[in-house]
Amino acid sequence: MRPRSLTRWCVSLFVAALAAQACAAEQGAVIPLSALAEADRQALVAGIEQARSEDPGRFGGVRQTLHMLLEIRVRSIVGSDHVTRRVEFGRDDLFSLLELIAVRGPERGDLRDGQWLDVQGWLIGSVGRLRDPRALPVLEAVLRSEEVDPALLLGAAAAIARLESDEAADLLLSILDDPSEPKARRDAVLRGIGFCGRARVALRLADLLAQAPEPETACAIVDSLGQVGNFGLWATQGRPNDEEKVVRTVAAEAALRAFLAYDEEEVRTRAKGALMLVGDLSMLSLIETQQRSVTAPEDLAALEKLKVECEQFWERSRPAR
Repeated sequence: MRPRSLTRWCVSLFVAALAAQACAAEQGAVIPLSALAEADRQALVAGIEQARSEDPGRFGGVRQTLHMLLEIRVRSIVGSDHVTRRVEFGRDDLFSLLELIAVRGPERGDLRDGQWLDVQGWLIGSVGRLRDPRALPVLEAVLRSEEVDPALLLGAAAAIARLESDEAADLLLSILDDPSEPKARRDAVLRGIGFCGRARVALRLADLLAQAPEPETACAIVDSLGQVGNFGLWATQGRPNDEEKVVRTVAAEAALRAFLAYDEEEVRTRAKGALMLVGDLSMLSLIETQQRSVTAPEDLAALEKLKVECEQFWERSRPAR
């Protein structure tokens, strides 16, 4: 064996040994390392070890921050939610957070179930806000876990959606369209996929809504359409501008159709909210076109009221563009 090949072989053995040792001896705060496929386990452990060797103090800093938050939670200090939301991490903190989630989590101590769930959700949300594609294997393992709370499934689905990559969209849509997937997982994807601002996501959601699902599901779809076409996210998160017009128009048209198709007040309220989120003054023409296509007096009145409310909201919130 050549020296270079021998070195690579030894490194591979070392990484595999580290992964096996961590898998056998440690437990992440959300999932065990064994929940990942072998190749993903080795890649995660290697990434953690490399990041720690480059900046060991960063791992200690992240754990210290987490222990501070654990202390706040266990003492039920007023305003702890506000403190938690103010904690922000950078991309260099990714492997510190992934280690906590899937390799070596903190001690739960005296935290009650709800408090521990908050901590788990905070970890997943912190990773999601980094929008780093290297987190996908861990987030997918959380989403596919049958042991975690449904709230964490939703957090994982939303975190994957925030990646807004082709791979992330493919994964979420495959789960959404697979009837053999557990209901809790599909529901989580349906409610979290709106953070993925891709045209095919908007088109699939619009297609699902056109199938006239029962009102509760329709509300979830409309909410996700409002999120996927959210004007503010397009303006602030660097989403691909070449898809913006398609996504926002598809979302607005679908929300408007749902507004008329359902008599349930909750669906209409959600549809109006989604339309306000995705639209701007240039989209008043969508409502006007719809007005010309209906004849029922109650629908005409509802559309006129919707037009006035949307116009007022869009004038207050942002200029047309």
